[in-house]
Amino acid sequence: RGTVLERRRMVQFRAMSLAYQRSTYHFPVLLIRGAWSQRGFQWSGFGPTLGWDRHCPMLTMRFVPGTHASVYQSPFAGALARTVSRELDLATSTLVAQ
Repeated sequence: RGTVLERRRMVQFRAMSLAYQRSTYHFPVLLIRGAWSQRGFQWSGFGPTLGWDRHCPMLTMRFVPGTHASVYQSPFAGALARTVSRELDLATSTLVAQ
């Protein structure tokens, strides 16, 4: 399927993906994600953290209404904006208190 160039690019991408070694992030990481999948409320094979918990010991998760794609659309974008704003305010107040 596809041209020789497309097949070659697919093989190269797969090789790079397999060779990539993720680092452990030794700082707080915030994951904000849609609470719904395209098929209802369920998770991928990695669970609700999408596998990030293996690389981020200080992982904090927040869920917002919507799917991966719809969180950027009305009416869900408002909930995403409020969550991001609240987390930034919390981080700022924590830094000021130190």
